[in-house]
Amino acid sequence: MNSKKNISLWIKGAGGRFSRLFYIAVLALTCFGASAQQPVEQLIDKTIKAYGNEKLLALDTLKLIESYQEFDYGQSVSPQEVDLAPGVFELSVDFKSRQKNFQWVRGDKEHFSTRHWLYDGRRGYQIGHASKSLAVSEGSTFSGLDRDFGLVLDTLVVKLLAENRDSAAWFDAPVLSGQAVSFKAGEDKVFTLYIDEQTGYVMHMTRPGWQPGQSIIYHFSNHRQQQGLVYASDTYMTDAGEPSYVTRSRKVEFNPALEKAFALPEGYSEQAKSLSYPDMVVKKLAENVYLAGKSWGFSVFIDAGEYFIVAGGYKGLTERYQAVKDFSETDKPVKYQIVSHHHNDHLKGMEEAARLGANFVTAAAHIASIREAVPVPLADERFVPYQDFTRLAPGLVKVFDFPNSHATHNLLTYIPAAKLLFSADLYFSRQQTGAPGGYDELKRLSELLAAQGAKVSQYAAAHSPRILTGQDFNTSLQTIVKPECPKNWLSCQIILAR
Repeated sequence: MNSKKNISLWIKGAGGRFSRLFYIAVLALTCFGASAQQPVEQLIDKTIKAYGNEKLLALDTLKLIESYQEFDYGQSVSPQEVDLAPGVFELSVDFKSRQKNFQWVRGDKEHFSTRHWLYDGRRGYQIGHASKSLAVSEGSTFSGLDRDFGLVLDTLVVKLLAENRDSAAWFDAPVLSGQAVSFKAGEDKVFTLYIDEQTGYVMHMTRPGWQPGQSIIYHFSNHRQQQGLVYASDTYMTDAGEPSYVTRSRKVEFNPALEKAFALPEGYSEQAKSLSYPDMVVKKLAENVYLAGKSWGFSVFIDAGEYFIVAGGYKGLTERYQAVKDFSETDKPVKYQIVSHHHNDHLKGMEEAARLGANFVTAAAHIASIREAVPVPLADERFVPYQDFTRLAPGLVKVFDFPNSHATHNLLTYIPAAKLLFSADLYFSRQQTGAPGGYDELKRLSELLAAQGAKVSQYAAAHSPRILTGQDFNTSLQTIVKPECPKNWLSCQIILAR
């Protein structure tokens, strides 16, 4: 109102026909923002109608079979390249009974892996077809079972919007074309949809990325009609501005018969229950050797007398360090941080390590990745070649490089006095009991340890608080499981047919 009053006073002083016309034009502009944008409820109604209206709201079941390619930024085998990883998944959903089946295949016909999760309306299960076993998946929910892969289908996103429309509001800082509407699904998922005002179709969607201030963006295109409903036949995703995901082929079935889709396989043995550690855990593994961590991030701490040597670089390093100091009743600095490999999840704690004053024991090929993970400049002297580290910590720690299909360099931390090996992404179990299934590269690991004269009786890892034994390792070597296509998996048949 104040701006309009000021304009009126200016006109009275100026007089004349031009001034009056200017006032009318400016007044129209000041009101345009409020009148041109339709009410958010009206736009939501239009979007729901565009996607099938009552048919969408009454949708009982859905099946999505998606072939895609994914860019493995931060997870590639080599830090100098970005791998293009093919995959296929089959997602079956029963909305009324709150059941979901997610079958996922990654790789090609020469090298592939299968993952299978099922939610039966009450609890989630992880199913291992090669080992013919299943386990209750603690923490699994109906919405989270598919690892967010279902979000590549805009029809499911609009159904989510319809179910959570009470939380919807205009998004005030749009970055893409279209009418921007944000809504919240569940306790921690926030989505912003960019809707074509003419068609009602969702053209783009953003959600918070894994790093603060970054976004994952979905671009939906080539919309099709089927059985009175609409879906985009192509999805392209970016993560923090980098290409992330692109659809190769998509098949959608609305209201398919899914009577057998949510049945657990017969004759499968039950695995031990999964470990869940939401709170900090500290264990003394040997004299002056500690393991600390929670959730999916654990580190081993070696008390070297006047300082700590640390291996394991997941986010939360400072909290783990403080927990070890409290547990051991010591207050010593971290002098060395051993960096296992270049994958971004294992570098999330490097900024903390730098603040703690640590020097980085690493392979030369990883230095650029570490510098990128730390927002402050690091002097060259802060980097210690792993080949030299045994000389710097005589008798305390040895570091071996184990190149493999996961990473071109993967550093292992061996503590001779404790007969303990700490590794990342190589050998661990999240089950309470039993040895994990083996794979071919464990044979090479066994040969490397023998060649280095490493006598290991304890196997610690970055992703689990459980310490595996030498007997566990031998059992894993004797039970190497080859990947195989589960019966009637169309997703796996697509991989093998290429």
